[in-house]
Amino acid sequence: MNHAIFVSDLSNLRFYKEGLFDRLYYGNEFCEHLMPSPEQLRAALEFASDKNISFTFVSPILYERGLEKASELIGILPDDAEVVVNDFGLLEYISGRRLRLVAGRLLVSAIKDPRIGRESSFQQYFQASNLQPAFMNMLRDKGFRRVEIDNVRQGLDLSGAGDFSASLYYPFVSCSVARKCLFANMKSQSESDFPNTGFASACSGNCEGRAMSALVGGCRIAIMGNAQFYRNDSPPNCAESSCIDRFTYMPVFPNSNNRGFCVKEHDK
Repeated sequence: MNHAIFVSDLSNLRFYKEGLFDRLYYGNEFCEHLMPSPEQLRAALEFASDKNISFTFVSPILYERGLEKASELIGILPDDAEVVVNDFGLLEYISGRRLRLVAGRLLVSAIKDPRIGRESSFQQYFQASNLQPAFMNMLRDKGFRRVEIDNVRQGLDLSGAGDFSASLYYPFVSCSVARKCLFANMKSQSESDFPNTGFASACSGNCEGRAMSALVGGCRIAIMGNAQFYRNDSPPNCAESSCIDRFTYMPVFPNSNNRGFCVKEHDK
């Protein structure tokens, strides 16, 4: 079993433990405005090289401007790097590169309602996902060999994943993501750039890694930027599945980016 650590903010490399992790995930799944700069990506690559661990670049849902930035970042990656793809539009910019493609957890359609637990009499129906032969064959044709999955409370039925490998993310489950951002909407009340729309064409990252807590049907969720999540510390019911060969640990929910942080500060 392999063990990875996933950070979207270089300052969270402080959670890295020597000998515990053999891979670094770095990037953002949810917000193109929080993607790393080229300098940040190079710093993360250098960190992984110094620690002699493998590297995975995580890319988000993308729009036109984000695709241009993501393609620049893709060009920095070494040929042996993994790329977690959460937007099929990115594939055009990866074509011709010897990169290992991974289907991100936003491409894996599953029920992620925090109110569903293992005690439900309909649990087996809540464990369904799009990891079925037709979808897996489409991914295979596009060059994918790995999928990323959440540790949802009710568990997942992975019987249709075939010969794919799977990475299980924990402890945070991404239960919802939107184009609109609550933090951008709060700031936009007095700004004409994106008034009251909640979607910023150019965003300064005013979420600043902050999260807000809320109750949904008695279940605690948190909102960070344009994503909602809940925490699940229970062992997964699918951990023994033959396709799961990697656990991906998130010390904090990965939807922030402190652009002023220098990775070298971590080693001082």
